[in-house]
Amino acid sequence: MDHQRDELPITPLELASCLGKPSTIAAILKARPDLLHKEGVSGFTPVQLASFWANKTAFEALFAAGANINSPAVNGMDCKAIAISAGHADFAKTIDEIANSKGNKSAPKGKGKKK
Repeated sequence: MDHQRDELPITPLELASCLGKPSTIAAILKARPDLLHKEGVSGFTPVQLASFWANKTAFEALFAAGANINSPAVNGMDCKAIAISAGHADFAKTIDEIANSKGNKSAPKGKGKKK
């Protein structure tokens, strides 16, 4: 599976992150683990896109793969702040629940610039 943009403005991993396709996410990351923290044309990493779209299955798959949920996007926001700014305050709570249930010592901060 090639992870090229070709004529699409979004990569297959970015699309799977938006749509919640954990098996596709796993297959892409198995072939290309270097893409886990790569920013797309939106300036978001795959886990940040999952946060923006409040996609729990994608978020869980990316988090389980080792995605950094505290790193800031180009707009300065982390995953929780991205979810909140996109109108998904409830998903920001879900992010905390997922992070805490996995024994993450570094729970999401919810920091970043507010729009």
